Amino acid sequence: MTRALDTIAGIFFPVVPALTGAGMLKAVMALAVAFGWLSPKSETYQFINYIGDTAFYFLPILLASSAAKKFKCNEYAAMAIGGVLLHPTFTTMVANAKKAGEVLHLLGAPVSLASYRSSVIPIILAVWFMSYVEPFADKIMPKTIKIFGVPLLSLMIVAPVTFIASFILGIDEPAQDTKKSEDKVEVAIDVNSSGVIYAPIKGKSVELKEVSDPVFAEGIMGKGVAIIPEEGVVYAPVDGAISALFETKHAIGITSDDGIEILIHVGIDTVKLGGNHFTAFIQKDQKVKKGDKLLEFDMNAIKREGYEIITPVLIANTADYAEVLGITDKDVKVGDALIKSAK
Repeated sequence: MTRALDTIAGIFFPVVPALTGAGMLKAVMALAVAFGWLSPKSETYQFINYIGDTAFYFLPILLASSAAKKFKCNEYAAMAIGGVLLHPTFTTMVANAKKAGEVLHLLGAPVSLASYRSSVIPIILAVWFMSYVEPFADKIMPKTIKIFGVPLLSLMIVAPVTFIASFILGIDEPAQDTKKSEDKVEVAIDVNSSGVIYAPIKGKSVELKEVSDPVFAEGIMGKGVAIIPEEGVVYAPVDGAISALFETKHAIGITSDDGIEILIHVGIDTVKLGGNHFTAFIQKDQKVKKGDKLLEFDMNAIKREGYEIITPVLIANTADYAEVLGITDKDVKVGDALIKSAK
């Protein structure tokens, strides 16, 4: 046990400067917001926020480098394994599989639908395993092709084994995600209380982390939920005023009479459509009542263009609220209680 702890400490120590630097940056940013020097809605905030998140998000790659030095195997091949765990294609496959309630398979074996961002154990075990695979590959590989043959064999063996072993060992989500999932079951919204946002679209509500765009998935734009639409119509989720209507009509900002700043963003990267397949029925600064029609969008046409139609519904001024709770994993109709905010 002592030897194992010493090994883990030795792997973590070289990574500490990156983590402490990122942590202090997040602390400074929080102070800047608290003193009013920086708005959480500004682009500057978003840039600084993701700079501070990077070391934690890509922690498996950083740990792969130091673990490779500890276990005496190729550092860059180990970092490539870390990159495999965080590859956008894999994260998208996982998100889509979760939405569909399916299981991914690799070589016929089930793969864990895990989020490996900020994870520790999987990459350390993967590099430890690679420290045995690499010498074996070096031993059997002819000299003429060792330069590419050894890393090729290492990647071909270690990456699939890591995915499959994660499923066998029960590695699913980081602890904080599990806690959120547990809390989610207990969420109940009193429709007679203030601070309630109602579903603007008919569909299935899911957690923001299911959105493929990290700007939404990581809560950078604010807390809330996402809806997988069944109908291409957006209705007002509250009484209030239209605070923003993008020229491309893919996103609408609404400020409720209670002061909640709501963003409804139809689809992912749909700004690139330039307004095609969207029809708006409102104008900026227009007063609206809950249930008023705001927008229509052609779901099939948008999907044919290659864009996702999953729609984040966010509280943009999340920092003004002590608690933001959402109803997820539920089929919702327009007007159903969706999000509750409390100061």
